[in-house]
Amino acid sequence: MPQRPWRDGFRFILVTCAVTCFLLALNGVLVASLYFHFNTPDASWNRYPKLTQAVVFSAPLVLVAIQWWMIDVISRILTRRQRAGTDS
Repeated sequence: MPQRPWRDGFRFILVTCAVTCFLLALNGVLVASLYFHFNTPDASWNRYPKLTQAVVFSAPLVLVAIQWWMIDVISRILTRRQRAGTDS
């Protein structure tokens, strides 16, 4: 009987959505705190509020994509090591 892949089904989608929501919230807090920390009255980006809003909105999304890429790379490395350990 073939083994079922562990990335299968509703539970995987549910966990993926939950982790993504957590990462988005965490990244939103991080980006907002960095923005307010570096925001000074004479900052050049204060002249472009729409650009600032776009960056503050899109930065957490970009960070989530990078974090999921890192999670994927790390899981591949760990899977290869686990397979190499069981083969020998």
